[in-house]
Amino acid sequence: MATDGSGGGNVGGGGLCLMCRKVVQSQLRRHFKIKHCAVQIYHCPLCPRMFKNIYSSHRHMSTEHPEHKSATRSPFAFKKLLETKYTP
Repeated sequence: MATDGSGGGNVGGGGLCLMCRKVVQSQLRRHFKIKHCAVQIYHCPLCPRMFKNIYSSHRHMSTEHPEHKSATRSPFAFKKLLETKYTP
């Protein structure tokens, strides 16, 4: 049994998340890491929002800052954009 609170030791499988009591069909550890780890490392360069993963920051940029759509198409340009700091 896993001790990380994810509810199971099955790396690719699903199960019950002990933190939110959600039944996860697959990738329980991935769910736990994305939803319950407190580290927010991806900062939006255009607003004060922060994200736990690059996928959420990419979705945010696509929906909230569509004027920078060209930067979200290329992974290299997107990473470069994330390196810039937000200034109000």
